[in-house]
Amino acid sequence: MYSSARYRKEVERLCSVAEAQLRHQPFLAGSEFTIADIASFGWLVIHERIGIDLKSYPSIDRWLLTVKERPAVQRGMAVLKEVRPDLQKSVTG
Repeated sequence: MYSSARYRKEVERLCSVAEAQLRHQPFLAGSEFTIADIASFGWLVIHERIGIDLKSYPSIDRWLLTVKERPAVQRGMAVLKEVRPDLQKSVTG
């Protein structure tokens, strides 16, 4: 289906952009955690669900682990577990 292929290609493009950014810095916009990281976390954390293998994106994998360690993110993930337990595997890997 055209729409699925187009979406997949765009996700791969965005992952390549994020990987390039994260290759030389800890967060998407530089050395500090910013709204760019918050906005991107939600769709990058479900990489398995959308068919993205992080073997091709080691910097994104590292970044996800770093972001998941943040206390506020852990609190948010706990809420998700209560509200949408069906999504828990998608976001915990």
